Order: sequence, then structure tokens, then C-alpha cells
Amino acid sequence: MAPDAPAVPADLGEPGIDELYAHRRLPLVRLALLLVDGLPTAEDVVQDVFAALYRRHGERLTGLDNPDAYLRTSVVNTSRSVLRRRRTVRAHVPERDGHAPSAEEPVLLREEHGEVIAALRRELEASR
Repeated sequence: MAPDAPAVPADLGEPGIDELYAHRRLPLVRLALLLVDGLPTAEDVVQDVFAALYRRHGERLTGLDNPDAYLRTSVVNTSRSVLRRRRTVRAHVPERDGHAPSAEEPVLLREEHGEVIAALRRELEASR
């Protein structure tokens, strides 16, 4: 898309967020897909960007000079945040828990204790 091309067709007049979403969502998803390398994540990024745009500027996008540039910048920045979170999650190695006894350990321990007690009894009886 040329830098001076309108975000939506000229016959729509001043675009609202609905028109902007209808005409810019797919190109923005493609941009996010190139950055985050996953379609569901790319769709989430674009959805979050449009939600933030609506919260900040409302239905008629008041106070926003260039919605197309705003959206592209927001998609890039949000994608970078997603990648940073991914990198942090992948770098974090959870601490391994200490020794976890196996399911049969209590049974084997009881059996071993029984053998030791029996051996002590035999030793005690032999020494009398």
C-alpha cells in the first residue's frame, strides 16, 4: 500500500473504527503473522490493537490524524511485546522439585524395615 493511500475507500468519508477494521484487519494480520510466526497469535495481536484503538479514540477515532500509521505501529509494537514474553518464558527454567518418592517406596521401606527387625530378633535370640 502506498504511504499516501487512504486506509479505507474515499467514498466512505471519515472512517469509523468499524470501517477501518473491515478494510485493514487482514493486511494487519499478515503483518503480525510475519512478526510473530503464528496465525492465532497474529489475530490476537490485531484484535488487541483495535481494542486499544477503540478505548483510546472511540468509535469515530477522534483526535487521530493517521489511523493507518497508528495501527501499523501498534501492530509492530504489540508483536514485539509478544516476542519478548515468549523469549522470557522460554528462558525461564523452573526449579526442579526435590526428591519425589516413587509410589512403591513406602511399601518397599516397610518390607525392608520388617527384614531388619526380623534380623535383629534372630540376633537377639541367638545371643541369649
